[in-house]
Amino acid sequence: MKTKHLFLVVMLCISNLIFAQNNFILHNFDAIPQNYMTNPAIENPSRFVIGFPALSSFQTGFTSSIDFSSVFAGNSPFSPSFDLTLSDLASVMGDNNRININVLEEILYCGFQIPKGFVSFGISGQMESGFRLDKEIFELINVGNDEAYFMNKTLDLSAMDFDITAYMQYHLGFSYNASEKLTLGTRFKYLVGLGNVNFERFNADITMQGDVNSDFSSIINADILMNTSFYGAQTLLDSINMDDFDPSALLFKSKNHGIAFDFGAQYNLNDRIKLSASLIDLGFINWKTDVANYTYTLNHVDIGRFDGYENEADRFQEVIDTLGSKYNFAETKNGFRTTLSAKYYLSGSYKLDTKSWVDLLFWGRSRYGTMQTAVSVGINRQFGNIFGLKANYSIIQNSFANLGLGLSLKLGIFQLYALSDNVLPYIDPVHNHRMTNVRFGINFNIWKKDNKIAVAEPEIPAVDVLQ
Repeated sequence: MKTKHLFLVVMLCISNLIFAQNNFILHNFDAIPQNYMTNPAIENPSRFVIGFPALSSFQTGFTSSIDFSSVFAGNSPFSPSFDLTLSDLASVMGDNNRININVLEEILYCGFQIPKGFVSFGISGQMESGFRLDKEIFELINVGNDEAYFMNKTLDLSAMDFDITAYMQYHLGFSYNASEKLTLGTRFKYLVGLGNVNFERFNADITMQGDVNSDFSSIINADILMNTSFYGAQTLLDSINMDDFDPSALLFKSKNHGIAFDFGAQYNLNDRIKLSASLIDLGFINWKTDVANYTYTLNHVDIGRFDGYENEADRFQEVIDTLGSKYNFAETKNGFRTTLSAKYYLSGSYKLDTKSWVDLLFWGRSRYGTMQTAVSVGINRQFGNIFGLKANYSIIQNSFANLGLGLSLKLGIFQLYALSDNVLPYIDPVHNHRMTNVRFGINFNIWKKDNKIAVAEPEIPAVDVLQ
């Protein structure tokens, strides 16, 4: 039993690939009504819209601070080898190694125009995850603990972290035209948790003592608290299984409840310039259903040397066996709270002509007590009422190769759309893999009679040449 729990902690630390939601290209893409989800005050061109059930919107994506290009150098862009060793991982890691995930499926979306405003409501399933890794733990496992680099040194592993949250979101949004120039918006979200795994506490360190000519010790101390909640299931994947899923029944069965709010504003500075700001996902979930808390402690455990084995698996198994026989374990059933990853959008757009405009976006989100930021510049073009196109360029987490593309095709009331914040990984994944996502969906969309996507040119006063 102890070995199983220890293995779970280790796997959570080193074996997950995680993704993240950005929505740079969706923001200010007026042809797609779901852009309203990035700012509840954004002016919506739809008179009435309803998303195709379960296909209204689906998104998944990836962001990473780790660049694997040097490891995959020389591989074919179309058939790369992703056979990584611990040495490879250590060689590409920096001081701050973050990888994140977000998956979203919109089960229902509906919105309609009201006098001086717009109302929307919907249901979606979301999963957000992220983790941080420490480079030195990979180096230690790879080269062994009697290398000169680790002599008489303490490795602090407390920066390592992991969390994954899956939940249902029931939302109701409203925007109000406060004046001809200013629109305000807000959205209330009722959240029901499906599953969660997180480290509430991760205090761990390894102290190496000795030299190559004497007895060598590696002293491990650890105090780790991991919280879990798997709604009606034994594992996280089972808890978010969508087979025979009933989102309405979930409202009354689960005790994993939470709330979140979105706030936004849009201001038309003049006929050409529009400014907007929003704060999204400001909220939390209280976990009370099927919860478990696991505490792991190691007090001054010496694992000695673990170098000189023929392969990494033997070396790693040696450490696991030693730790598995000496750590203390306790399990409790206490409820806990997690917060969502709050995001902000600050943007401005400039109309070039009746069908084209450019926009500049500053984006950020709070995660692990730090702020992750990005900047994106895009250009929109609407070809009549049928075809909409947007392209953008983004810089995120010191990644500069991010070219986004989005399109909307509207035939009558039937609308298809697809977009990505970075299409380069689909062309050359070897050298462009640090950030990408894809989002697509189907709507039944009736635009306003005075379709605001087709923007009128500012009037130029007539000049009397005879005067």
